[in-house]
Amino acid sequence: MIPVAVIAQTSEKEVLHFKNYTIEDGLSDNRIRDITQDQQGYIWVATRSGVSLFDGYSFEIFRNDPDDKNSLSDNNVNAVFADLDNTVWIATVSGLNRYDRGSNTFTHFFHKAHDEKSILSNDIKEIYQSKNGSLWFSSAQGISRYNKDSQTFEHFIPSPTENIKITNDFLNFPIAESEDGKIWFVTYRDGLHNLNPETGELTSMRHDPKDPQSLPSNNIFNLFIDRDQVLWVAYDRRINLDQSLPNLDVPIGSNSGLWKKDLKSGTITHYSYHPEKGHPLWEQVSDIKQTEDGKIWFTILDMYFADSFRFYDHRNDQFLTYTYKANDPNSHAWNYCTSIFEDQFNNLWLGTSRGLSRADRKRAKMGGFSPNPSDANAFENLFYGIEEIGENIFLVSRESQSPIIWNRITDEWKVVPNISPTSRSAIYDGKRSVWNLSIQNELELIDVTFLKKESFIPDKTRVENVALFDFVRFSDDALYLTSNRNFLRFDIPKRQFEEVSLISPFGSIETFVPDLLTVEKPGTIWLSGSNALLDSITGERGILLAQYVVGSGEIFFPEINDAYVSALATGTANHLFIDSNGELWISKTNGLVRFDPDSRNFTVYNQKNGLRYINVLGVIEDEYGMIWLSTEYGISRLNPKTDKVRNFGKTDGLRPSRLNPNSFLNCNNGELLFGGVGGLSFFHPKDLLEQEKPPLIHIVKFLAGKTRIELSTTNEVMLPVDIPWASNAIDIEYVSVNFRYAEETNYAYRLEGYQEDWVNNGSRRFVQFSNLAPGTYTFHVKAINIDGISSLQPSTFSFRILPPWWRTWWAVTLYALIFLAALVANLVGLYFIWAGIPFGSKD
Repeated sequence: MIPVAVIAQTSEKEVLHFKNYTIEDGLSDNRIRDITQDQQGYIWVATRSGVSLFDGYSFEIFRNDPDDKNSLSDNNVNAVFADLDNTVWIATVSGLNRYDRGSNTFTHFFHKAHDEKSILSNDIKEIYQSKNGSLWFSSAQGISRYNKDSQTFEHFIPSPTENIKITNDFLNFPIAESEDGKIWFVTYRDGLHNLNPETGELTSMRHDPKDPQSLPSNNIFNLFIDRDQVLWVAYDRRINLDQSLPNLDVPIGSNSGLWKKDLKSGTITHYSYHPEKGHPLWEQVSDIKQTEDGKIWFTILDMYFADSFRFYDHRNDQFLTYTYKANDPNSHAWNYCTSIFEDQFNNLWLGTSRGLSRADRKRAKMGGFSPNPSDANAFENLFYGIEEIGENIFLVSRESQSPIIWNRITDEWKVVPNISPTSRSAIYDGKRSVWNLSIQNELELIDVTFLKKESFIPDKTRVENVALFDFVRFSDDALYLTSNRNFLRFDIPKRQFEEVSLISPFGSIETFVPDLLTVEKPGTIWLSGSNALLDSITGERGILLAQYVVGSGEIFFPEINDAYVSALATGTANHLFIDSNGELWISKTNGLVRFDPDSRNFTVYNQKNGLRYINVLGVIEDEYGMIWLSTEYGISRLNPKTDKVRNFGKTDGLRPSRLNPNSFLNCNNGELLFGGVGGLSFFHPKDLLEQEKPPLIHIVKFLAGKTRIELSTTNEVMLPVDIPWASNAIDIEYVSVNFRYAEETNYAYRLEGYQEDWVNNGSRRFVQFSNLAPGTYTFHVKAINIDGISSLQPSTFSFRILPPWWRTWWAVTLYALIFLAALVANLVGLYFIWAGIPFGSKD
């Protein structure tokens, strides 16, 4: 044997799989500085080259345009923030910007030397909104509070600000708020300050060498107050803040690092460098955030630190880290981490100097196993059949190499050379041996403890022409097998093969040779044959099903009617499965068929039912009665009561890039395993969280001739827009901001005044109307996410098609006047005729 071990992580840290975005995906710059989300769900990303707005599909970029005075004041952006009024503020190195959604422009706020009510500095570092709604802006000198009514600023400066020169462009000047309403902030190398905003009283905390309970240093990189009113302070004692911390020879117990103070109890804790306790080195902490689940996250500015993204594990009082891995597609973008943000959908966004990373914390909790994790296409990772041969111990077959035994608990694995390579699953006898179909078309019995093997040949006289297809363990005494020649029974005690005679539904016209089988209890085996004769008159061929009764030897065929032909005349069967309700599931190359033996009803599932991929390799049933489909490039879950389908793939953490036949298993503990190219994935169905929040929906753009209205980041109710008759060609674009399954989001719309029913528009994010009759219309659109949850309320937009000039009121009035004049003229003419007065006579 060749022992190989893969060391499993024993920490309690959350498994995060990241999707990375760079300039190649449309991001304005790879150097991320800050991240926020507005109330419409859009993600705003501050970079070193402008601001990027992301809706899950594409990025929109805002930059400075020297020829446009209403553009962004500078491309070098420090911070971006969406306030409670859904106003987006952008702080640059040269001015503060407020985004105007209606006009798609920016209002600028600059520091003016002789205006004490202007912003304190043009280089604003942080934006914060307190619980009472006040907006605060920080700089190296202090903080400013914004007066919305007068659009002016009030400043709070703890010490003289002259001659302050910041050489480190990435220094933070964070702001926090304690539950007593006090505002906490830092200034350049001047310790920590808190402000009573009601009285204007400022209190400072500074380092006192004589007091070990005092602030450890006046050089503060970051601060944060968590929900338990614990103040976290990242500090450093270096005189030159531009100098990197040494990575080697750092003494244990160094006081540089992280310091926290419980504001309620006054308890103080130092987290100095101590690797054995899980207390790492602390370089420049760029951001500290607390997520909805209470975890506190830290990002570090140092590309040489392998642990520059970490969170605090309060249970063990240690810090768990996430390391950038160049060959891992699920790794975040880089070690140099600048910011962290959790959005309203529980996505975790990480800013780095090499791009933006997103981890979906509500995604499927899938684990994975690959013997060679660095190369997804290596032969070691090419999995086929899976069988559980002990508690959390699995035998995994590989078509091109000997199978492996994998211990799920220790994550150790070893090659089993005594078992022949095969694409089929082995069958465990419940003791210590497995049955296996080898590529030499032999039946093998292998003792997995002592690795002893016995081989059995179905037909020694025709061994070269016999191909074994499938087999099942019917009882302790018998296996049943299918081959290209016949249907076989293997007597386990006697170690002998017996041919089982089968008849076809058409007598002797053609022999029925099954290739797949599955056991239906009690005492029945379902069989299927591909390219079998279904109709002796028309010659129609397809998948032929048969029900074999073991005790009597009888065989029954379902009635081959129109429903049967429609379901099974096309495609090739890959797998048969009987569920807990006795229904038969036929996995095919072009979909899935469900057959109820009692009602004789067939149900077909394909793309029309929501399947992402229709080459169904096989199905299994979980403990909740859900049917799971292994398809060529992903897995799908089908609710047999509602026929609702949910697809899972790489976005959910599925490791194999392509799934293989026979590579699926329902484990004894309820977990499901799926294997293929790249290894296998495992999860428990209860851990697959559904999207509970309804999707957001927004109308983005309205076009009609020269009328163009941008609505990308607002849901403001607008009066009906007047559209001239000549511009009666309407284009409307809309979007549901979705970072999880954007491609799986569907849309439905209704044009009130034109349509009574909702129209399903699939995943298309636009609709067109033309030649609408004059009148007032209201467009409604809603989004339906992957779980079938619709938007709470549709997004709406009203417009009015004006009548053509010949149908306007003044035209109608003119028509009436002309008609009236003509009528009067006719009446006058008739009078002259009746009176016998010659027309035109002066009399």
